[in-house]
This record gives sequence, structure tokens and C-alpha cells, in this order.
Amino acid sequence: MNALAYIMAITSIITLMLSLILIAFTLLVGRLRNHDYINHFFYFFSFSFLVTGIALALLLILLLLIRAISFEQLQPIVTSYVEAVLPTGSVTTTLIAAFLVRPYFRTTQITNDQLQLTISQLQLKDINNKDNIICSKCRYSGYVTQCALRVASEHFAVPTVIKNAIGWVALINKKNMVQLHGTYSPWAYGFNYVVDVVGEESLILFFIIHDSIVCDYLSCNTESVREALKPDGVIVAFPVAPSTKLRPWDSQRDLAVAFKVSNRERENLWLHVRIGGSGAFTYDKEFKLIKLIEKCVDSKTFKNSGK
Repeated sequence: MNALAYIMAITSIITLMLSLILIAFTLLVGRLRNHDYINHFFYFFSFSFLVTGIALALLLILLLLIRAISFEQLQPIVTSYVEAVLPTGSVTTTLIAAFLVRPYFRTTQITNDQLQLTISQLQLKDINNKDNIICSKCRYSGYVTQCALRVASEHFAVPTVIKNAIGWVALINKKNMVQLHGTYSPWAYGFNYVVDVVGEESLILFFIIHDSIVCDYLSCNTESVREALKPDGVIVAFPVAPSTKLRPWDSQRDLAVAFKVSNRERENLWLHVRIGGSGAFTYDKEFKLIKLIEKCVDSKTFKNSGK
């Protein structure tokens, strides 16, 4: 086997091994799959190395077939090469099929929309003690800023369909390590709980109630939201799923749990978001609640659906 054949053989084995190492590292440090840039890195390069390694292996076999003088000369060369490459390629392909050949959710942006809602059952709780219910049968009618997490369904960094996607949101106070609230969360369009994600969909994280914020009929002063966070805080409401997820959330008859949050709890309050779907990786991230509020009301991205 000449120098070219040796180079191709070594290169194909190296690329297959690199693909295997990337997969193994992804599995050992599984949470990195939930970081979008690293996620793209693993998917793209492990798949690229796999395809390159297999292509080089096939080209080398073809080269050996072309250059072979007789079957007796060809047989030991091909046998030794297959014995070296086949196990690595087989293990790599199996791992990719089992763990990486699955769609996933990628964050695209935090969205905001101004809605007019009448929440007939609004339960206001203490941010430091979820058992302390400040108001059990409140009612709110007016404008809210709907903050949502927009995700795209992808497969090897290309668009795909994820069926039966469902999301879950939990508010956690890490000061005392208490989960203040946790429930399934509806998708922004239609307030449905189960959807098929073809392109992008927005999962509702919370509503910011405008009663303590300077807003007018068509727009909200985003600086006022930041100002309201400093002294007493703003009221953040989470829609609570009905008994059956087949029915959309209805603000007229379904419950929403609310908390008043301020900058004093900037480091303590976190939002845990999970999104799952049929045959897909589960999206799993934690965000600082105050930072999410600030991103949501950012003047550069503020949108008004009431126009």
C-alpha cells in the first residue's frame, strides 16, 4: 500500500475517532446539549467527521480494488483495513443513531406582545413563601405584556418537525431553595398546550401585569418597567394548566398564579424551562427571572399586538 493509501487509511480512522470522541463527550456532559452554540458544534462536527471518515474508507477500498494485481494481494490488505475501521465506524454509527440522530429545540429569542386580558382567577402569592396567599380570588382586567420563549425545531442544525411538543415552567427561589410554582405552560398562539413545531413557536413564560407600570392604551413605556422593578416590583403571572392539557388555557375561567418581584430578588429568582416532544431531546434551561423581564421589555424588541 503506497503513501496515499496509508494517508487515507489514517485520516479515515482519525475522523471516525474524532466523531466518536465528540459523541462520548456530549453524553458524559449531557447538559451542554442545552447550550445552543455548543449544541450546534457537536451536531455539525460529529456528523461531518462521521461522513468524512466513511467516505475516505470507501475511497480507500475503491483505490485498493483499482490498484490490486490479484485477489491474493487484495485480500489481506482489505481484511486488515476492515478489521481496523469497521469496529470504530460501527460504534460511532450506533451511538449517532441512538443519541444524536434526534431533533432538538434551539432558542431564537425572547418575544413580547401586549395583550388585553381579563384574568378572572388570579391568585397572588408571597414571593418568599408560596404558602402565604395574599389574594386567593383576585381579578384583573387590562393590559399585560406576554413574555415568551421562541424556539425552533431542528435536526442536525436544519429545520424539522417535532410532534406533540409541550412545555413546563417553574419559578424557583434559590435563596431558600424552594420551588414557588411549576406547571405546564401554553404556547402563545391559541394558548394550546400540545402543538407540532414545524418552524418556530413561542412558549409563554409569564405575563407582566400593567397595573403598577406607566402604560397607555397602545404602548408601554419599557423604562417604566425597569423603574417599577426597583422599589416595590412588578406583578408576574403564570397561567396554570387546566385538568386536561387537550383544552387551551382560558383567562376567563382558568387560574393564573402571580408573584410581585423586584430587584431585591435579582440573584434569587430563577425560571426553569423544559420543552419536550416526540423523539426529541428535552430542552432544559434555567434563566434569571429579572433578566428575562428586562429582555422581554427591551425597547429594541418590544412589539405591540394591539395595533
